[in-house]
Amino acid sequence: MSARDDEPISTDPFEVIEWVKLNNLEYYTRLYKVKEGAPIAVLIIIHGFGEHCDRYEAMARRFVENKIQVFTFDLKGFGRTGRKNGQLGGLGLFKDTFKDIKYMIDKNKIDGVPTFMFGHSMGGEISLNYCAEEEYAKTVKSVIVSAPALITDPKLEPPAIIKSLLKGIAHYLPSIPYTVNLADSNITSNLEELEKYRKSYYNFGNSNIQTVAEIVNQGDACRLVKSKTFNVPVLIVHGKGDKVAFSVGAEEFFNNLPENLDKKLYLMDSEYHELHFEDDFRDKVFQLYLDWILARL
Repeated sequence: MSARDDEPISTDPFEVIEWVKLNNLEYYTRLYKVKEGAPIAVLIIIHGFGEHCDRYEAMARRFVENKIQVFTFDLKGFGRTGRKNGQLGGLGLFKDTFKDIKYMIDKNKIDGVPTFMFGHSMGGEISLNYCAEEEYAKTVKSVIVSAPALITDPKLEPPAIIKSLLKGIAHYLPSIPYTVNLADSNITSNLEELEKYRKSYYNFGNSNIQTVAEIVNQGDACRLVKSKTFNVPVLIVHGKGDKVAFSVGAEEFFNNLPENLDKKLYLMDSEYHELHFEDDFRDKVFQLYLDWILARL
């Protein structure tokens, strides 16, 4: 069995898989429909760096059980979208990613039903930056982020001398390849999920200078500047000892938020990046997410 064969696509009629054409690319998308009655909310999930949206299958199904319809897609350069279109790990500029996300939100919104956003790691960073823009903030009722990549492990970034030149290099030579060598043992202690992660054809560390520059620069801008005028209700969950995305970034962002904003930060006693796969935290964090949404319908 090849690596790409170990992830069968669901045949559940309530889980709709569609390739969406947008800006000369084809995006892999997946809609999880509520099976009985009308949805009480719509949730869009934004995945992290080097992974793909089907890794959130179990979480999505739990939301559906609670009458929350879920939509997710593989970002440009990642997962099935990346494999189909090429330029692996080439996300592009965040401002263009925001347009893609808004298109997907508009495509899947339901009149009279609020839309919420969830993002993990790079997806959390993208989600916060998306909501920091006035044009996009109005498209969601609230945002939930897990381990947002506002400050990442320096070992995952280019050397300091290169990092200082990233902005200029990325502008003129955006497609210069750059590989992120992530120690996957820091992601989760869940051996079953870790094995799936390692074997998957749709997880990879390939990227380019432009994407790395965006992750670094937009992380800084989000926590230091955009946070001060942020006005979308926000829930942040992060492992204190996370070795991939440092929790100090989430703390700094949170501490810079306006005092009167509807906000909450939970720091969990864990060293792992993906709390939604941790046996000790999976149920707890899901309940936090669910309760947050239900209280803001």
